[in-house]
Amino acid sequence: MKGRKAVRLRSSQKEDRKLRSVLILRSFAEAQVIEARLAEQQIPALVRSFNDPAFGSFWRRGEGWGEVLAFEEDAEEIRRICGEPPPEEP
Repeated sequence: MKGRKAVRLRSSQKEDRKLRSVLILRSFAEAQVIEARLAEQQIPALVRSFNDPAFGSFWRRGEGWGEVLAFEEDAEEIRRICGEPPPEEP
């Protein structure tokens, strides 16, 4: 998002870590609030919109506005900060 200072994602030389979807976001406003909270706590994460520029302002119904991507070891802390319950296991 424009004008925001990015949190640098930590890298590990010993393992190949991948970003995982941690939260589904409902709106741009929610994305801004969550991004600010995570930056304040210095938790590395990426906010990604589901918007596809090729289709203008078209969003896929039922999937939300976007998502928060983060490393698995930060997922529980991100959910706690954002007030989201952990996902249910099947």
